[in-house]
Formats: sequence, C-alpha cells, structure tokens
Amino acid sequence: MNVRTIEDNFEYQAKEVFNDMLEDYQDEQNERKADGDDIETFAEWLWRNREDFGEKMYNRFDEYAGIDKSTEDLNYA
Repeated sequence: MNVRTIEDNFEYQAKEVFNDMLEDYQDEQNERKADGDDIETFAEWLWRNREDFGEKMYNRFDEYAGIDKSTEDLNYA
C-alpha cells in the first residue's frame, strides 16, 4: 500500500515549481547563448527571479491546499 503524507504532497508540489523554473532557466540561457551573451548559473538566475519563484510557489500551494481560504477565516474571525 502506498501511503502519502501531507509533507510528501507539498514536497511534490515544490519540485514541480522548481522543475518549471528550471525549464524557464534553460530556455533563457539558450537564448542568451544564441545572442552571444554570457550565461548565468542556475543559482544566479534563481536569485534574480526569486520573486517569481516565491509567487509561483505560493500559488501552487494555494491551488493545492487552499491557503487563501484558511487565512481568510483567521482574518475575519
């Protein structure tokens, strides 16, 4: 029997966002390489795009767990 915990599911969601960001990185670096520009390491690129990463992570968890609904209940109690 395959039992998943809530932590496993959140880890899966985080990996999906990370993989999406990695694809975006690779696409951008291929464009930079084609234009003759210097390429960045993934760490540099991720730091530069940290706000997008955080927003995508929040939105993914919100879709999965309904973060907004649970915090609305706390804010209006």
